[in-house]
Amino acid sequence: MKSDTCRDRIEQQIIRAYVRLATEPDGADGSRTVTLARFGGLEVRLTEVPQ
Repeated sequence: MKSDTCRDRIEQQIIRAYVRLATEPDGADGSRTVTLARFGGLEVRLTEVPQ
C-alpha cells in the first residue's frame, strides 16, 4: 500500500510539473524547463525543447 502512495505522489508531481511547463515563458532557444525536485546540489528537471 505504501509503494502505491509513493507512486501516486510521484505521478502527481510530474503532472503538476507538466502543467507548470505549459505556462513557463520560452527561453532564448525556445525551450522551457521546470524543476521537479532538488537533492542537495542536484536538480531533476522536466524540459520541453522546440521542434
